[in-house]
Amino acid sequence: MIGNTDFSTLTGPGGANCCHNNRLFKGEQDRFLTSIPYDFDSTGLVNALYAYPNPTIKLFSVRARLYRGFCQ
Repeated sequence: MIGNTDFSTLTGPGGANCCHNNRLFKGEQDRFLTSIPYDFDSTGLVNALYAYPNPTIKLFSVRARLYRGFCQ
């Protein structure tokens, strides 16, 4: 959505199950979970000087973008 490489809905820090820099919520009347992201310093929108992209993705900057979704 916003290019944050420091975000995951699948694994957390150290391989823990769900979630890194997002939380899943489900209201009493809701049928589905809603993912709420937070911690936007690695998005490139904030332009934090200390932010760096996830090294496994091999981007040169947090302002660079790489589509990692499903092929259509």
